[in-house]
Amino acid sequence: MSPIKDKILCATSGNHERRSIKDADDDPTYDIFTKLDLEDVYRQNAAFMKIQIGNDKAFKNNHQVPYTFAVTHGAGGGIYTGATVNRNERWGNVIEGVDCVIVGHTHKGTVTRPSKLVFDPYNNKVTIRDYLVISCVAWQRYAEYPLQKMMLPASTGNPQILYLNDKKKQIEVRW
Repeated sequence: MSPIKDKILCATSGNHERRSIKDADDDPTYDIFTKLDLEDVYRQNAAFMKIQIGNDKAFKNNHQVPYTFAVTHGAGGGIYTGATVNRNERWGNVIEGVDCVIVGHTHKGTVTRPSKLVFDPYNNKVTIRDYLVISCVAWQRYAEYPLQKMMLPASTGNPQILYLNDKKKQIEVRW
């Protein structure tokens, strides 16, 4: 990962690391990020990020376009894709102000755009706020572990790529 360390925005541990933490009191992901001198972007459970892009005059009031993310490895999900979508959207609903939730764990590539009602007590109005939920595809081939667990194969297509618009708040996901 050293050649791309300047491109890493965050990292979280997952279920396999939790097993190592429990059995050997060692988190391999933390060890990797310590070796890369990136401890500041590592979070054990979930990472929250704000990214601002564009020039200073691109967005409202001459500010850069801000994007907020919640990133976690994820958990559970069940055998069917619908269970994964439900679990990830439910978690996104408890985080106020997030533009995008990114989750792995199930390796089922999905993108959904749920909404939530937002009450603004300062302006006495209720608005609808959309957010994006991305469940990442597997980056490995279907082999030993999923076969042992009798899991369904998942797409190993190209990883999703996010495109953030620097003129207006808009996230596009491509495979």
